[in-house]
Amino acid sequence: MKKNIKNNENDLIGLFVKIWEDKIKIFFSITICLLIAIFYINISKIEKQFVIETDIKTISFPEESKYALMNEVIRYSAKEMGYNYSIPNSEGLFEIDKKILFKLFTKFLQDELILSGAIIDFKLLDKEKYKNEEDFYRAVSKYNSLINIKQSSKENQYKMKDWKIVFTHNDVNQWRDFLLYVEKKINEKIKDHLSERFDVYINTLDKLNNFIIEDLNNQIYLEEQKIRSLKLDSLEYLKKHSLTAKTLGIKDVSKELTLIFSSNDSRIKDEVFATIGEEQLILDYMNPSYYLMGYNFIDNRIKQIEDTLDDDQLISINTLMLDQSRKELISGKIINRLKKLYEETPLNNSEEFTGAYFDIKNSKIYKSRKIITKEKILALGIILGLLIGILNILIYSNIKKQIQIFSKRIK
Repeated sequence: MKKNIKNNENDLIGLFVKIWEDKIKIFFSITICLLIAIFYINISKIEKQFVIETDIKTISFPEESKYALMNEVIRYSAKEMGYNYSIPNSEGLFEIDKKILFKLFTKFLQDELILSGAIIDFKLLDKEKYKNEEDFYRAVSKYNSLINIKQSSKENQYKMKDWKIVFTHNDVNQWRDFLLYVEKKINEKIKDHLSERFDVYINTLDKLNNFIIEDLNNQIYLEEQKIRSLKLDSLEYLKKHSLTAKTLGIKDVSKELTLIFSSNDSRIKDEVFATIGEEQLILDYMNPSYYLMGYNFIDNRIKQIEDTLDDDQLISINTLMLDQSRKELISGKIINRLKKLYEETPLNNSEEFTGAYFDIKNSKIYKSRKIITKEKILALGIILGLLIGILNILIYSNIKKQIQIFSKRIK
C-alpha cells in the first residue's frame, strides 16, 4: 500500500514537472483563447450594462397650492348656493391635488402604448437594423417589457405608495434623457386629460344650472301664488273692516282700542288681540276688532297691498331670496369664476404644469451582474486556455507513454 502511495506521489510530481516544462504550450493556448475572446467581444460589441433605479415623486406643496383656490371655490359655491356643484364622475370629484396627479402619472406610465411610443419617438432602438416593421415593433414590445415599474407594498407619510422605475441600460445619460422625454409626454397626457374633464365638468354644470333655474322658477311661481292669494284674502277682510269703521264713524284709531291697551285686565286683551298684542292686531286682518284701527289706517293698508299686487313685483321674502339665487345662476357667475380660476392654474400652461416627475438626480446606478461583460469573457478565455493547455499536455504525455510501453513489448 505504501508503495502505491509513493507511486501516486511520484506520478503527481511528474505531472507538475511536465506541465512546467511545457508551460509554453499552456501560454500559447491561453493566448489563442484570449484572441478568440477579444474577437468575439469586437464582433458582438459587448458594452457595460448599468441597472438604473429612479424614484417617481409627487409635486411639491407650493405647486399643489396653485390649485387650492379653485378647489375651495367649488366647495364654497356648492355650500353657499345650497346645491352640489362638485359633480361626481367615474374618477371622483373634480378636484386637483398631488395624490390625484400622482395617480394619473403612474396610470399613464403603465400604459404600454405610451412607453412604446416614447421608445419609438426617442429612437431608443434603431429601426434600420430590423428587416421589416413587424420585427421592429416586436423588438419595441420586448424592450418595453424589460422596463420594470415597481410599487412599494407599504404607504408613506402621505398615505401613498412609493413608485420607482428600474431598467438595465448601457448608456446612463441616454436613459436619463429618455426618462425626461417620457416625463414630458406623460405630463402632457395628464394635462390634456384634466382639460377634457374640466370641459365636461363645466358643460355638465351648465346643464345642471339650467335645471336648477327651472326648479327655482317653479318655486318662485308657487310661492308668489301663495302670497298673492293670502293678500287677496287680506284685502277682502280689510275692505269689510273699512266698511264697518266708516259705518260706525271710526276715522282714526278708536279710543276703545287705547283703553284696552291701557287696561290691566289680560282677559279683555286676550279676547280682542288673540293673546299676541298690538303688532298682531295690525297684521291680523281676520281679527273681528280690526275696524277699531280706523278707516284711514285701514284704507291706507288696502292701498299698500293693492300697489304691491299691481306692480307685478316679487313680494315674498322667500321669493326674493330664491330670485337672487336664480339671477346668479343665469348670469353664469359661478361658471365664469371657475373658468377664470382654471386659467390661472398650471393646467392652462404646458411649460408650468407637472403632474409628477422622475427624481433623475438621485437615481441609484450600479453595474449589472446578470449581463456578460468584457471582463467576464476575457477571464473565461484565460481559464479556458489554461484548461485546454493542461489537457493537451496530459493527453500528449499519456499518448507518448503508451507508445513507449508498446515499443518495449515489441522488442
